[in-house]
Amino acid sequence: MRTYKTLAIVDDVHTCDCCGKSNLKSTIAMQRDDGEVLHFGSVCATRHSGREAKVIRKEAATALQQRNDEATAQVRSHRAFSAYQSKMAEAHAMKLVGVPFKTFCQSQYEEFCWVVQCTADAFGLRSSDIHA
Repeated sequence: MRTYKTLAIVDDVHTCDCCGKSNLKSTIAMQRDDGEVLHFGSVCATRHSGREAKVIRKEAATALQQRNDEATAQVRSHRAFSAYQSKMAEAHAMKLVGVPFKTFCQSQYEEFCWVVQCTADAFGLRSSDIHA
């Protein structure tokens, strides 16, 4: 019997790879023991994994939190994060507020946002999921 690891609940795939049911609100991405990733509706996910739906939802939430934590740690270790933090500290020391603050920090902010977006894409997250 195959084993399945719950990866995530996704809302960009709307068809079950098992039964073919379409127009699903979301599917559960599960990785088979051979590495293949399949998307199941909730009924097929429980049938294939042998686990209850609430257990699968909990596993998906845990996997998402782990990806969020890893992505956040990666962003915080990037030089763009520390450069942006330093630039903001400098702006605060100069007592800049509003538009002057934004203008002073703009280039570091844009680089930081680019790093966040690239990291989010790599981890299959939204940039708003990363709390750096």
